[in-house]
Amino acid sequence: MVSTLAMSLNRYTSVKYPVYHKTSLFFLFLDVAFLRLTSYVRPVCEYLLPLLKEPAFYLTPYFTLYLYSQLTKMLSTLFMNVNRYTSVNHPIKHKTIWMKYCSKSITAIFIIPAFFVWPVAIAQTSFLPINGQAVIVYDHLFSWARTTYARMIIAAVTLIFTVFSSIITSSKLRKLGKHMKSIEFSMNVATLFTSIGFILLLVMQVVYLTLHVETLVEKPWVRMLVIGGTQIGNDFYMLSGPVVLLILDKNIRRSTLSWKYKKNDSRRVSKISTHRSTGTH
Repeated sequence: MVSTLAMSLNRYTSVKYPVYHKTSLFFLFLDVAFLRLTSYVRPVCEYLLPLLKEPAFYLTPYFTLYLYSQLTKMLSTLFMNVNRYTSVNHPIKHKTIWMKYCSKSITAIFIIPAFFVWPVAIAQTSFLPINGQAVIVYDHLFSWARTTYARMIIAAVTLIFTVFSSIITSSKLRKLGKHMKSIEFSMNVATLFTSIGFILLLVMQVVYLTLHVETLVEKPWVRMLVIGGTQIGNDFYMLSGPVVLLILDKNIRRSTLSWKYKKNDSRRVSKISTHRSTGTH
């Protein structure tokens, strides 16, 4: 049973991570390339502001792609947790399940967000100055069609399933003995990071639904809280992805911390060669 579970966990780390890794990096690139750049480098913001302040379609492609990539990242997180759940709770059927549904789930990750970002794709966007920075807003042509609803739904489902699957998985790993403690600890830490990221995301979505742009402009303290909360939430949300990968995937840890592993390997080789040379005398 333990060997089957170990094989299943190895498959778990290879099935979903390429998609999860790529969606995380692409979302991070889009965020840094414009939003972070204009937030942290004020001359860039001041230069672009007069050009993009008025409602137009200049930023519409970028903002649509940004929100689309955010939703794909959220969905990939959900499917990654489903993959983790089956690897531990259904180790024998795990490979068969994902050989059958892997391509379908990947297709769903990239198709489902398209049904939620179309309100942005057809709307004009504005680059509005707020508290020395600027944010992108789009015209809500339909009050019932907002990307905030999609983020809330996907984030809520992912959070609930993450916590539920973590409880079930930890309980099962604990029954297998002390030798599974390191895996249980790694999964619990990964669950903690993912859950906090999605909780912050959900809180900010509720704030977006209840506040108007006029409130942000007129009340500095509300503006500071919203902008600060958004940045902290985005930082933690994007940080959770790489942290989870480093915690759960040994291959990624080896490639990321290659200097450390090379140092340990060289020490190991040195000890072996010393031992052999001593034995020959």
